[in-house]
Amino acid sequence: MMDSIILYDCSFLCNLGVSEEERKTKQEILIDVEIFTDISKAASSDEVNDTINYEEVHAVLKDIIEKTEYNLLERISDTCAKTLLGSFSLKKVRVTVKKPAALASKGVRYAAVVVERP
Repeated sequence: MMDSIILYDCSFLCNLGVSEEERKTKQEILIDVEIFTDISKAASSDEVNDTINYEEVHAVLKDIIEKTEYNLLERISDTCAKTLLGSFSLKKVRVTVKKPAALASKGVRYAAVVVERP
């Protein structure tokens, strides 16, 4: 059995868009992360050092998002997944990146890309 730790709707501002004009203004993106890992040791010990620290995950995401300019949600999603896998002891990670402004004028709540990496 695999356990998971989930962070929903982590809000970040980033320079994102296909056109240079779109990337000039920071836009909000929302990120969901599901981290698949064994939490049994932390469940027994009740110690944060025995699990994946949520604040550290958030800090890694913030660093990825706010320090780089991106054209596509696909690139952000993949970069987040690969960086989290390299930074923590994970079995698998699922990252969803949502862009609320993408089609807001058309009545779409958000456009999103989901990646899952082992």
